[in-house]
Amino acid sequence: MSKNSEDSVKRVKAHVSGSLGVGDERLQPRRTPSQERAQATVAAIKEAAGQLLVERGYARVSTNLIAARAGVSVGSLYQYFPGKEAVFSALVQDHVDGMKASTEEAIATLADLRLPFATATRRVMTQMAAIRTTTDEDLLQVIAVELAHVSPHKTPHGHAHSPGVDQIAALLEARPDCHPTHAHAAALTIVGCCATVAKWLIHRAPSGTDPQPYLDQAVLVCVAAAGSEMDTGVHG
Repeated sequence: MSKNSEDSVKRVKAHVSGSLGVGDERLQPRRTPSQERAQATVAAIKEAAGQLLVERGYARVSTNLIAARAGVSVGSLYQYFPGKEAVFSALVQDHVDGMKASTEEAIATLADLRLPFATATRRVMTQMAAIRTTTDEDLLQVIAVELAHVSPHKTPHGHAHSPGVDQIAALLEARPDCHPTHAHAAALTIVGCCATVAKWLIHRAPSGTDPQPYLDQAVLVCVAAAGSEMDTGVHG
């Protein structure tokens, strides 16, 4: 990886970390579990909250219901969280952390000059689509719809203000196999295309949908925007 690419990866990590913001005290956990048993309790509470969120919606979930589903006392729940807002804020944070890690991984992949741009893009798209098989799709969709008001500072901004756009623009300018007409416009197109296709595959695609045609088209759009070329490692 070149020095410019390494610097770009470092910048996006710092930008993504700083963009998460700090919530008010009502949304903060009371204590962070350090021992294995306490960690298991907190995990059970968050898992129960997620299940109830899918089943009932945010407004119809209470701390009593969460504790009962988790198999713990309400007192135990309050040891770690001041209320249901904090439980759901922690659930959102888990989701944000996952997206942050995915963003960092995607930037690092696109910055790897050992990979042709088309191959790197397909790898990123495949990783994004793989969330569909590794994460509870219903929970992801409900989090996006139900919990935006719980942790508004963690709600993703528009693509134009995404922390990845400027970094991808810089990477496009640095890559010898990319010749975008306008780097920022190309980066915005790439981010928007990847996000739209991945979200559709995760949230809206009918069961049994073959993701390959959608990945193929997304890669074609991204390669065209970047002023790059397809390669033998990518389906066309």
